[in-house]
Amino acid sequence: MVTVLVLIVMESDALHQAGHGIVPDGYVKRVPPPMGLRLLTEE
Repeated sequence: MVTVLVLIVMESDALHQAGHGIVPDGYVKRVPPPMGLRLLTEE
């Protein structure tokens, strides 16, 4: 039961991050963004 709850929370957080265009630093290092893509910066 606890495992299912943890998985639901993880999926919810992943969907939230994807909706806001947030990707992990490790992913950006492995797969660089395509040319011409404007990166959003936090101000």
